[in-house]
Parts: sequence; C-alpha cells; structure tokens
Amino acid sequence: MALWPAVQPDLNPSPERLADTTTWMQMSVLSVFFFFTVIFVGLRLYARVVITKSFGKDDVALCLAALCSIGGWSLFLVQSLHGLGRHIETLSFEEGQVFRVCGFFLTMVVSNWGMCSLKTAIGFNLLRFCDDKLWRRYPWVIWGLLGIIWCYTFIYWVFALTHCDPVHRFWDLTAKGTCIPLPKYIKIAMGNTVLATSTDVFLALVPIPVIWRIKHSVKVRMYLIAILSLGYFSVGMGVVKTIYQQKFSSNRDKTYHLNVPFWSFLQLQLGIMAACCVALRPLVHRILGLSSHRSTAGPSNFGNPSGAPLSVGSQRMRDLPRSKDDDLVDEIELEEGHGGVTLHPEDGSRTGGHNIYGIALGVTESEEAILKGGREEVHDRK
Repeated sequence: MALWPAVQPDLNPSPERLADTTTWMQMSVLSVFFFFTVIFVGLRLYARVVITKSFGKDDVALCLAALCSIGGWSLFLVQSLHGLGRHIETLSFEEGQVFRVCGFFLTMVVSNWGMCSLKTAIGFNLLRFCDDKLWRRYPWVIWGLLGIIWCYTFIYWVFALTHCDPVHRFWDLTAKGTCIPLPKYIKIAMGNTVLATSTDVFLALVPIPVIWRIKHSVKVRMYLIAILSLGYFSVGMGVVKTIYQQKFSSNRDKTYHLNVPFWSFLQLQLGIMAACCVALRPLVHRILGLSSHRSTAGPSNFGNPSGAPLSVGSQRMRDLPRSKDDDLVDEIELEEGHGGVTLHPEDGSRTGGHNIYGIALGVTESEEAILKGGREEVHDRK
C-alpha cells in the first residue's frame, strides 16, 4: 500500500479549482519562521565567536541543525513550484512525483537529522553547566538523554529508508514493489514524535534543580529557567504535529491542506530559536538589567594587594591561575581588546560572592558564567 495513493489527474480542471490554492499562505508562514531562525542563529554565532569567544561543540551541532533548516526550506520552495498548496487532482504526474521526492527528503532532513542535531546542541549546551558540587548525576542524565535521542533517530532513519522496497517506490507510484501498510507507518511515525517530544520536556526540566541551587538573585535564576523553558514552544508544535499525523490517512488532498512536513519544519525552527536564546544574554543584558553582581558596602582589596581594579583581558588578569572550567570563565571576557570590563575584587567575608580569582563577576556574564559563580559560592560556603 502506497503512502500517497494514486490520484488520477484532472485533465480539464475548472478555473476556480486551479485558482483555489494555499501556496502563498504556506510559503509565507514557512519563510517568516525560516527568516527569524537565520537571524537568531547569526546572533548566537556572533555572541559566541566575537563577544564571548566560546564557540563550542554545541554551536557546531546547532549549525548542523541550521543547515538542515536551510535544506528543508529549499525543499519546500521546490514543492511550491510543483504543487504545494494546489488541489492534488490538478497536479500532473511529473509534478506529483517531484512533490513526493521532496516530501521524502523533508522527512529525512527536517524530522530526522535536523531535530537530532538540535537536541544534541541543547544537550551539549547543558553539559557546560556540569559540576558535581551541585549534582554529580547531572552529566550522566544528559548523556543518557543524548544516547536515547541518537538511538531513536538512527532507528527511524533506517525505517524511513526501508519502509518501501525499493526506496523509490515512495515517490514513483508506477514502480513495482511494496510499502508497509499506511496505518503501521503512521503508528511508528507517531511513536517517533512522542519520543522526540518527551526528550524536549526532559531537556527543559533537567537543569532546573541545578539552576535553582546557585546563589544568585531570583531574577537571574528565573531568567535562566525561562530561557531553557522556551523549548516548550517546540513541544507544543510537536503535539500539533501528532494530531496531523493521526489525520494523515484521512486527508485526501495532501498537497492542498497543511500537512505533517509543514508542522515538522515549524517545530525545528522554534526549537532552533529557543536554543539560540540561551547564548544571547551578552547581547541583551544591559537592556534587561540581568546582573548577577550583588551590591556590597564597597570594593575591597581581597586577593589584590595593589588595590587596583582588575580588568577582564588585562595582563594581571591573565597572570592569575586558570581553573579547569576555562571555557566557562572565558564567557565573561566580553570586551577584551576594547578597553576591558572593570571588575572590582569583592570581600568574600562580607558576601561570600567571590569566584576562584577573588573577584566579583560583573554584569556582562553569560549564563554559563553565572552558573559557574553560583556553584563556586555553594562550594565555598560548605
């Protein structure tokens, strides 16, 4: 049984039927989401490469997800020229075949590898927060979730490649061969969506206990939790996608109505934008006033005999011993080469809010630096 039942083209469709199209609406929505995704990815890369100089493996994974997004939008663009938004019986045989080829690769690129790359980026970003002083099982939980994600992604990829024998039977309805029954295909696809949605929820929930235990203002902690919870928008889109998967077999006009690939693409775009927000704090901290620096009676000379303020990027700052979390410390080096950010040493006996250098973390910290400072404070108070 083919996933796309053969429909006899209408050789003489009425002008009204030809004019009735949703192409413009579908491509407009897809393009708007894609446009904002490109902007968010660009801002994240600017923040990580230029401002904080902390480009890491999570950014590499996110770039792969962005490439899948570009590929997905390109496939939709090709579909729009070959029947997307038109009634299915108005498509020629050649148009229908091109449409189905694009649909096949949309499943591979967007639903499979795009979402896998996105979740990998989120997981790697959460691993930046790892510290056994707060929760020693935290990295194991993250790696466990990533393992589950990689496993079901690979399994679904193999299934998508082999559910029709030969593979081109998916788009070439005249080819000899067989495909698995449509109800079974839908159940497996829905199972994959449920797993993907569940891992989205877990990735948003896992870091909350760690964030809540750091000793910073409630405003900063709530900011971090809110940013990491933006993934729930992607979860909501996954729920909508599941509804359309249930209706797939009953939808007789799949090219005209909104279909599963449409919602899969929007889910990927929302997920990428949410993942990018985590790294944008250096760009918006002055507007939001999200400083983790706590007010004190005034600066002291703790850890700084000369009494001179320490500047991020200065020679005296570079001469101080480095910690094992250099990648997190580097996140506060936001304006190196542009005069530096002046940080006054804080008296640990007064607030206990100093880091391993004996200096207070300033208002230009990123989310990783905030978490690092909070973890060290918890350790010092022990």
